[in-house]
Amino acid sequence: MTAAVLKQLQLRMEFDPRFDGKKLKLKGKELNRIPSDVFNMIDLQILDMSPTREASLLFSLTAVPININRLQNLRVLILDTNKLKILPPEVAELQHLEKLAASNNLLTSLPASFASLTELSTLHLANNKFRALPPQLCRLPRLGFLDMSCNKLTTLPDDICNLISLQVFLLAYNRLGSLPERLGEMTWLRTLWLGNNKLTYLPESFTNLENLDWGEYYTSSNINDNPLQDPPVNVASNGTQRISEWREEQLKLKGLWEAEMRRREDARSQEEERAQEEERRQRELMLEAERKRQERMREDERK
Repeated sequence: MTAAVLKQLQLRMEFDPRFDGKKLKLKGKELNRIPSDVFNMIDLQILDMSPTREASLLFSLTAVPININRLQNLRVLILDTNKLKILPPEVAELQHLEKLAASNNLLTSLPASFASLTELSTLHLANNKFRALPPQLCRLPRLGFLDMSCNKLTTLPDDICNLISLQVFLLAYNRLGSLPERLGEMTWLRTLWLGNNKLTYLPESFTNLENLDWGEYYTSSNINDNPLQDPPVNVASNGTQRISEWREEQLKLKGLWEAEMRRREDARSQEEERAQEEERRQRELMLEAERKRQERMREDERK
């Protein structure tokens, strides 16, 4: 795209020091569509097409142009706050893509080829319409940050533990009723947001997540606003060590309770034995009294 075209469309190419790459900002009153020349900029590394950002479109995208796959040097793609229902499979052809932001859309699934994005390290998919975690995500070896907050997830797949680089996993404001036991294998996790779900218990392996930060910072792990019983929220929110301590306490209490139940059972057995013994004794006394009465009657007859 020439400088004249950029000027005509009120677009600006600049260098973004945060990503060490060329960034194109799409903005302008005349911009009611994405210029096709954008996809001829083969050196472009950062493309921002989010209408809520300072430098962005003034309209909402309903589809990502399929010729986006021409941008083979693209490292960052920002699509937040549009009206996207799908991402085209051509997005998965961006082999150098490291960050994809597609929060605040209408997405329910990802293309089957999404796992081809082997360089992807940061993925924002918050506030969409996902009811299940796309299985393709579990095959992204470099993914270190995943935001799936504010969706409609009810469960997580066991394969989630295959995300060996994941350190930040945001799942707040979903509908999770349980967590997979294998979540505890993800000992490399640093931040885990589970607040505002429907969790009633945590898997036994949860206490293996010893590297989670449970501080009071915005970036700290969170599990509040769940109907937790095992362990209670006030215990879980204090971290895995406190969870381990609480479970040990419960085991001890359970042991004492079982001992008390055994004591009560023994006491009932002893009471029953005493009652039976007293019943036998009373019968014997009655029989003895009857025997003596019979003897007296026979003596009286002989007289």
